[in-house]
Amino acid sequence: MNGKLQVKTLSGSTHSSTLIRILEVLLLVGAGMIAILLHARFKSPINIPGHHGIEFMAIFIVARMSSNMKFAGTISAVGIGSLLMFNIFGFTNPLMGFYYMIPGIMLDILYNSFNRWNSKYYAIALFSGFAYMTIPILKTLLFLSAGIPYLSLLKHGYIVPFAGFFIFGFLGGLAGYTIVKGVKSIKQKNK
Repeated sequence: MNGKLQVKTLSGSTHSSTLIRILEVLLLVGAGMIAILLHARFKSPINIPGHHGIEFMAIFIVARMSSNMKFAGTISAVGIGSLLMFNIFGFTNPLMGFYYMIPGIMLDILYNSFNRWNSKYYAIALFSGFAYMTIPILKTLLFLSAGIPYLSLLKHGYIVPFAGFFIFGFLGGLAGYTIVKGVKSIKQKNK
């Protein structure tokens, strides 16, 4: 053998893995876009802070747990930011994209910092609850430091927004974990 076949095979596998990586990034960005699209589409007047955390964090957890990329949540957050650059959903707050990108970034920080617990449902749920709770934390900090109004804080006080976002994010994390584990068990049964 002259080695040319081996180089050709390695090159082909490199191109294949690059294409798979690009598709994975596109799927992660798409997950973020879907999360914010659902948030925009299903606006409901139930007046409970954080109630979109269930579907939002379920999508983020499915994306995060389904990917081997270290920054999968951040990549999904880019999907949110890129979609909210265009004011087509009726959000009046120009910081909305920034607020909803933070949970994906925080999810990566928690997921990568405590990676030995990533297979435990309670850890994933806690990561998800804390990540989603970064939204009212950030809004409160901006309210206190820059005077940017945070209507939920003014309406409900400090406890309800923080508790609501944490609880709904926690439930979304449980839902996402259940979806991922359910799909994996179905795949194993079909083998």
